[in-house]
Amino acid sequence: MKMSQGKIVNLLQGSPEWLDLRAKRKTASEAPAMAGKSKYQTRDDLLRLKFTGCPPEVSHHQQKRFDDGHRAEELARPIAEEIINDELYPVVLDDEEGGFLASMDGLTMDGEIGFEHKWLSAELSKQIDSGELEDHYLIQLDQQFALSGAQRILFAGSDGTKENFKYLWVERDESRFAAIEKGWEQFERDLAEYSPKEQKVEVVAAAQADLPSPWAEVNGEITITDNLKQFGEALTTYVDSINLKPETDQDFADLDASCKKLKESEQKLTQCEEIALSKLDSVATLRTLISEYREKARHARLVGEKAVKAEKENRKNAIVRDAQESLRKEIESANAEFAPVTVTGIAADFYGAVKGLKTISSMENKCGDELARAKIALTEKRDHIRESLKIIDTAGADYQFLFSDKQQLVDKPHNHLQLLVEKRVSDHKAAEEARIQREAEARAKRMEEERIAEQRRQELLEAERQAKAQAEQEARESKPDADTPAPTAHQPDPANNVKQMPSEKPRVRSSGSAPARPTDDQIIEVLALHYRVHESKVIDWLIDMDLDSASERMAANL
Repeated sequence: MKMSQGKIVNLLQGSPEWLDLRAKRKTASEAPAMAGKSKYQTRDDLLRLKFTGCPPEVSHHQQKRFDDGHRAEELARPIAEEIINDELYPVVLDDEEGGFLASMDGLTMDGEIGFEHKWLSAELSKQIDSGELEDHYLIQLDQQFALSGAQRILFAGSDGTKENFKYLWVERDESRFAAIEKGWEQFERDLAEYSPKEQKVEVVAAAQADLPSPWAEVNGEITITDNLKQFGEALTTYVDSINLKPETDQDFADLDASCKKLKESEQKLTQCEEIALSKLDSVATLRTLISEYREKARHARLVGEKAVKAEKENRKNAIVRDAQESLRKEIESANAEFAPVTVTGIAADFYGAVKGLKTISSMENKCGDELARAKIALTEKRDHIRESLKIIDTAGADYQFLFSDKQQLVDKPHNHLQLLVEKRVSDHKAAEEARIQREAEARAKRMEEERIAEQRRQELLEAERQAKAQAEQEARESKPDADTPAPTAHQPDPANNVKQMPSEKPRVRSSGSAPARPTDDQIIEVLALHYRVHESKVIDWLIDMDLDSASERMAANL
């Protein structure tokens, strides 16, 4: 429910048609009461007015004050026109779609500058001089800004004369509009659940029964006449009739009046005693009775005063607890909506709101205003969190693990949160792409290494096969031919013409050459394949070989 620029309606302010439209709209002049910031109307009073549609009766004194204000406004408008150097026209602005209304004391033809006039009181004069207006005035101006589109409003206080005309400029601040919108939304929710409370008239203590004034006279030296017995009976009856468990404002007022009446009786008893004693030197019985009744009145008064104080404190605590419970339920509802995210930062000072208040009705009103303020703040927080979660959810279900810190994220400004969400997702995608690339490269490298290793293994197998074949060929060639006689000691070897010892067998060299020495790489590859380790491991083994021990083993084998 956003406020938008209103349409000017042709209604005279104060006319029956204007009053009828005001009853259907959320007006700028009512906005301070809606927010619990009005000096003249409580939020509960505004709820009752909107619910019943019956405005309160205006007293003769109030009507005179209204008439003086309207007269001063008419006289002040030309003064304001001189200041802004432009004409001003009273207008009624209606935002029918949103249900908002603003009646402005003046607006320029181009709609850039507005005018709002108030009766100049001493308090308002101080605010204008300091340049700082209370929310009682600012909230009304905010709604006027929203519906008029004005950029500035000349806020003035006067009695219609130049001598008593003070003003200041208030600039448009759209950041304040959301609070009014949320406030009216909460007001409408409260209005939908509203049940009018019983109207309370101004509390006046009930008439207290007069106790007879005690008297005592001394005739002669020992004769005493008095009405103390009748007084005592009346006092006892009166004390017994006192309600020491007040609940309503009426009960409190009656008990307070009873305490005053008892205190008055204490004073009269003292006076009675003093009068009697002034005529007697010593009358023990008289003094005893007077003292007894005075103490009875005093005791009853003290009990009553304590009851007033204690019960009023109990009622205050009950009012505060009810407000706290109402706010707690609202917060629980929000937490249930956003779980596991919880709503934080919503606080209300209900005890501070009722501090120093004397009547139950004023406590209820102030607690109601504070509760409304907290609910409005909660509504704003819920809307903010709801939008924040929506921004996070747009990242998709596949990326929700990136936002395990939702509790901290939901309170961030939405533009910052949007950038953060996009960055986390893009950073994660880049990291994933890099990981996939690394894995692909590592997989390709392994496959290439395996291919090369397999190729080398095949080459070694082929080399072994060829060496074996060559060895077999040499063995066949070195075997003596059965048709050729073996050389004797007296017959020289025709092949090499070298003498042989009779016991020696001839050494025959194959016409082919011995197998070539394998290369270092081939040796390493064969060992790596045999032991199924990486070639670097074989190299480490060869470097760590004990060469002296190897040389000894070779010498022993020769």
